[in-house]
Amino acid sequence: MLSWPIRCISSLAGGAAPLQAGRPERTKPAQCANQRSYCREVSEVRLEPMSDEEYAHFGERSEVSYAAQIAASRAVPLSEARRQAAEDHERLLPEGARTPDHYLWTAYEGNQPVGDLSLHLERRPDGLHAFGYGIEVRQQLRRRGYGRAIAAAAERNWREMNVLSIGLTVFGPNKAAKSLYEDLGFEVTVLQMRKPLSTA
Repeated sequence: MLSWPIRCISSLAGGAAPLQAGRPERTKPAQCANQRSYCREVSEVRLEPMSDEEYAHFGERSEVSYAAQIAASRAVPLSEARRQAAEDHERLLPEGARTPDHYLWTAYEGNQPVGDLSLHLERRPDGLHAFGYGIEVRQQLRRRGYGRAIAAAAERNWREMNVLSIGLTVFGPNKAAKSLYEDLGFEVTVLQMRKPLSTA
């Protein structure tokens, strides 16, 4: 998962209003498709800009998670995947949490951090478009509806900024993420496929 800072971000072209990161974001209760899962109702999450300390931990977590997905989807050794993940992280966020036009948030329920969110905004001829590099829920809190709650809170902020579209990448083996994003209204725009061949 490579997956944006509210403070110290360059102004967006066209005078778009900054995100209201400190304001609590109310979400509709998460729906549990499987009642035996750990999913529960999440009534509210709050998005706040990452502190430098939070960003340091985020960088470590995101590189490990992203590398695991690279290794699984591209059939490369984990050591090579870790190298690629570190290079991509440096390329995408050369100034860390202060990289212009990247928004990096920590999501909270009350005072408890429950996940992270990373987004890049790009101005095109027709307006603003967003690309999400990751929504990640803390390991011990997964399957409780937080991913849906974070996505819903972020989407309302993006609509307030008049963002026209949101793009993201889902690695093939990550079926849970694919299912979540499809349920949230995302559609496939490019589909890459690979068939492993036996070497025997």
